[in-house]
Amino acid sequence: MKFLIFIVFLISIASHSNHVLSLSPDFVRQNIREAYNDTFLDIDFSLENVPLGSDEKTILPFFKTSELNYNISDCAIYDFESGSFTLPASDIYDVSYISDGMFFNGTLWLSSIQEPRNDSINLEFYLKVDSNSTDISLNEYVDERIGDLKSQSEYFDVLNMATTILGIYPAISFVADIQIGEDIDLQKTMATYVKINDKIYAFIYKTSETEFPIHLSDIQKAVKSFSLFHNDTGTENELGLDEFERYDLGSGVSIMYPHYFEVTHRDETLIAFTYSSELTWITKQYVMIIDVESVYDPGPDYEYKVSWVNEYGSWVETLIETAIPNERIIDRTNNISVIHDDQVLLIDKMRNNNYVTFSVPLDRLNFPQEYDVYFYTQAAYNLHKVSTNETLYCNIIDTSPYVPIPPPRINITTLPDSINLRPGEEKVLEVQLNPSTRLPYLLSLFTDADPSVNATFNPSITKVNCCTYADRLHF
Repeated sequence: MKFLIFIVFLISIASHSNHVLSLSPDFVRQNIREAYNDTFLDIDFSLENVPLGSDEKTILPFFKTSELNYNISDCAIYDFESGSFTLPASDIYDVSYISDGMFFNGTLWLSSIQEPRNDSINLEFYLKVDSNSTDISLNEYVDERIGDLKSQSEYFDVLNMATTILGIYPAISFVADIQIGEDIDLQKTMATYVKINDKIYAFIYKTSETEFPIHLSDIQKAVKSFSLFHNDTGTENELGLDEFERYDLGSGVSIMYPHYFEVTHRDETLIAFTYSSELTWITKQYVMIIDVESVYDPGPDYEYKVSWVNEYGSWVETLIETAIPNERIIDRTNNISVIHDDQVLLIDKMRNNNYVTFSVPLDRLNFPQEYDVYFYTQAAYNLHKVSTNETLYCNIIDTSPYVPIPPPRINITTLPDSINLRPGEEKVLEVQLNPSTRLPYLLSLFTDADPSVNATFNPSITKVNCCTYADRLHF
């Protein structure tokens, strides 16, 4: 019985030792410094287009430009918090990664992380001019307009009404809920009327209940700007109109409007300013590609990604084996929004700090000894522009270069081993570099020589492939 136990114990030790020997290479923290603001538009980008063999992997991120009649700036949407047009995409500015041989852990450091939400915004701002109002008071005119709106609408309710002053002229303003038809969502509207000489000017703002308070301040500034130009009261700076555009109505009358609006209609009686966009998400994902070195090396072997799935309304982590164009799911974690990390929602932690983490169990890849990794972000959505009635397919990409695992170790030798220099003498020292890497690299060469010695490399930056490279150091 003791003999049997002893044999089993030996087998267990041998098996455990074997397992340890088969771990993937371990290494300390590494970094890929990425260029900032280098996202690009490519409707054809996919895993099938990523470089395959080692000879095709470059020292720079992979780019493939599609032939399009629009550019990346056309895919921007207006961010009302920052007050500028931005892309709802993440820009990689750094990648860090480390491995203990059992797990490959990486972090994508990003410009931002936004949760993809389908969005539809329609803002309408009108300036109507009625020149046939000589024999009617402002109060009577407003009462007639309210009566018209009630008769033409499925639902109309004035929430509040007030008299005010626009420049030096009395004005009437009201806010109301309005629903034009049964199949149309309830909207909120603000209307301001002012009579100047024989004309009545009506300023009308309409949008959804949700959007109404967000843009109300800008609309109020636009209405006030009318009195600025008509009566020369106040200044643009006092009204905070730095981000506004001017529209001239003629006869010395102008109005300022928010710069994100477009003038979509103009005639003698109506000027329409609108901002409309409909954004429908297709996918948003943060991806690491793993290419295990093999004899035929047919291309990427695995994908590890954190992606947004519309049907779940949540983030999903997936480890996939690929054989282009097919794939097999190895592991999948649905709704990582509810995974806790130190009592903090993991996805909230990522969003607040603008990073995404990867942790790949290398045993699921059979502990590869040599592999290359590649990172990219993707934000794909359809953007319908109501003003031009066109829908743009926006596929915004940012990529990293390929990097080899294990990281390269650069061996440096010199020929000769040492030199003697006299004042004014010049000599050349050959420096041999062996980077022990399968992928091409850029090496920057410099010296930390004594200030009294002028030492320079020629060239100072060089591309190195897999083998030994010789450079010359001039003294």
